[in-house]
Amino acid sequence: TELHPATSPSPRYVSSMVWDDASNRILLFGGRDPQREDPCLNDLWSFDPASREWTELHPSGALPATRSAAGMAWDSLRKQAVLFGGVHWLDQNGYSALSDTWVYDPGLNRWSQLPCLGSPPAEVGLGMAYDSLRDQVLICGGEYLKPGGQAGFPDDRTRNDCWALTYQTTLGYFLEPGWNLLAVPLQLWPAKAEELFPPGWSLFAWDAFANRYLDRTQLTLAPGQGLCQAISSGLLARPFFAWAGGSYITIANGAVFPAKSAFWMRALVPGLEWVWLND
Repeated sequence: TELHPATSPSPRYVSSMVWDDASNRILLFGGRDPQREDPCLNDLWSFDPASREWTELHPSGALPATRSAAGMAWDSLRKQAVLFGGVHWLDQNGYSALSDTWVYDPGLNRWSQLPCLGSPPAEVGLGMAYDSLRDQVLICGGEYLKPGGQAGFPDDRTRNDCWALTYQTTLGYFLEPGWNLLAVPLQLWPAKAEELFPPGWSLFAWDAFANRYLDRTQLTLAPGQGLCQAISSGLLARPFFAWAGGSYITIANGAVFPAKSAFWMRALVPGLEWVWLND
């Protein structure tokens, strides 16, 4: 059924579009209007199926560069749209492919550029979707543009690589005076403990292949690895204890908790115990 809204976005093609399940509307970003001197757009519109009306949004702060053929996906966990890549018009001599990542928060009506540790190559016309099972954004394929902006190479301009965007977050535990039971699954980035944890932290992990404990200078952290960590600041009292299936075992100074175990830590004073993880 063709609809006839009172207001509509300007004519365009290869724009980016997602369904916003937080407010039950469609979000439309950018695209290409060949009638314009700069044919690429970066305006943002929403379409309300209930009222059958378009509304132009005017996000605060910095905006993504004008572009068309960008990837866009809806992150249903964080309730935000994720935008990657696309083609940006330089001048009459050509275009440039982009490799930046942006998120749009409808609640704040604001775009923010997302700093990433590594990025897919600059590409356009890619497929993009949010994987809610693993909480990651996936992109696949696309088209390569030559440096300088002209069209891609005739025989190898299309891509079939797949990339995943995973989020780095900070998880905090507030420790009350007395004993606290914690379980901390870690999937860390960067992988080296020396680069991730502050110098004042004690950190150990069990190496099943070498049958020994590794300290923070020897650790390359992997998903699912059990870690023992504490701040050397007088917040925590030793010894620590872990449940061994039938009884509690004492965790000696310099040792580590069994992998994927819960453990008791005695806090001397209120404080915040931080664990950085990549979920």
